[in-house]
Amino acid sequence: MSVNLVDVSTGKIIDLASDRRKFNLKEYFSSYPLKVREKVRYITTDIYAPYIDIAREMFPNAKIVLDKFHIVQLMTRNMNIKRVNIMKTMKTNTHNYRVLKRYWKIILAKEWELNSVEFYSYRCYKNLTNSSEILREILSFNEELKDSHKFYQHFLQSVELRDVDEINKILDKDLSDIPECFHTSISTLKKHREYVINAIETTYSNASVEGNNNIIKTFKKVSFGFRSFRNLRARILLRNRYKICYSSSSNELDTVA
Repeated sequence: MSVNLVDVSTGKIIDLASDRRKFNLKEYFSSYPLKVREKVRYITTDIYAPYIDIAREMFPNAKIVLDKFHIVQLMTRNMNIKRVNIMKTMKTNTHNYRVLKRYWKIILAKEWELNSVEFYSYRCYKNLTNSSEILREILSFNEELKDSHKFYQHFLQSVELRDVDEINKILDKDLSDIPECFHTSISTLKKHREYVINAIETTYSNASVEGNNNIIKTFKKVSFGFRSFRNLRARILLRNRYKICYSSSSNELDTVA
């Protein structure tokens, strides 16, 4: 898998590395002098351990920022697994099972963004209702699900409000005080506490990286793949550097760097 290196301030691709394994990345970044690497102030990344190790080793003055999307995604996956596990204890022809299966998005959504005012017709319900009412009923199915959802929403709200103190309180909790489905994720976040706090305190994220990744995947798809990584890299960097637009005075195409 290739690595997409992006300037998070401008969203422009700096370069593409051919391999994301640690020894290859170390060799790649070693080609830059230490004086240059010391000028890097922030590095955003997902929770892939080799990226974090390389950032720490090769960029001594940089603050490592874990992407907020990936932090939240950890917890969202755990919440969804809990939902599925509870569904497995139910008979498939019951109302509770059908509601849990159909309205999974309501469980994973931010509770404060659910509709509690307007009423609509929903499958599985004879009367008009709304997403807040559906959530309330779902949480009444199982006490463990209710406790897990409460903890999940507390975490989401803390990230949304950029509440560093509350995040620290969550990470300081003993695992016995946290719903079991979140134990592994919380342990991971505790391990990278400094970088999690950096993510809450700064505005940097991997949004531009993910956007460019989608563009690169589209290029691969429409080109039916590339035989040479060198050709793929050249194509992406050329697209990133030059824009083709029509001249205002004529119908001729201009190339703008």
